[in-house]
Amino acid sequence: GGAAGSAAAVRPLTFGTGELSPQIQGPFASCLGFLFLFLAPLLLVVLLYHSLAELVFVAIGALFLAGLSPIYHAKGPLPAAGLTIGVAISAVWGLRCYYASVLPIRELHFDKAYADVFPGEPSSEFTDAAFIDFAANATV
Repeated sequence: GGAAGSAAAVRPLTFGTGELSPQIQGPFASCLGFLFLFLAPLLLVVLLYHSLAELVFVAIGALFLAGLSPIYHAKGPLPAAGLTIGVAISAVWGLRCYYASVLPIRELHFDKAYADVFPGEPSSEFTDAAFIDFAANATV
C-alpha cells in the first residue's frame, strides 16, 4: 500500500509549457529581449563578418523582421519602428566598429612583414606590407 501512495504523490516532469517563472516575467524579460535584439547585430558583425558575411546579413535581416513583430500584436507601429531602427543602428555601428578596429588589426596580423629592407629599394615592392623592418645599418 505504501508504494502506491508514494507514486501518486510524484508529479510528472513537463517541459515546454511556454510559461516563464515569476522572477523573469515582465520588465526583466523585456530588458533581456531588447538587449539581445540590439546587441546581437553588433556582435555578429564584429565577431563573424570576416568569415561568414552572408550568414551575418541573413541573421541581421531576421532580427530586423523580429523587430517588426509588435505590429502583429496590436501594439502599433511605434514600438515596431523603434525596434527596427535600433537593429539597423546596431548593425551600422557593428560595421563601423569592424572597419575601424577589427579589420586593421586583422590586416596587421595576416599581411606580410618584410625584414632587412634598405631605403633605396623601390616602394612598389612593399605595397602589401604590414610591417617593414629596415636593415640595421640603414638610415631613413
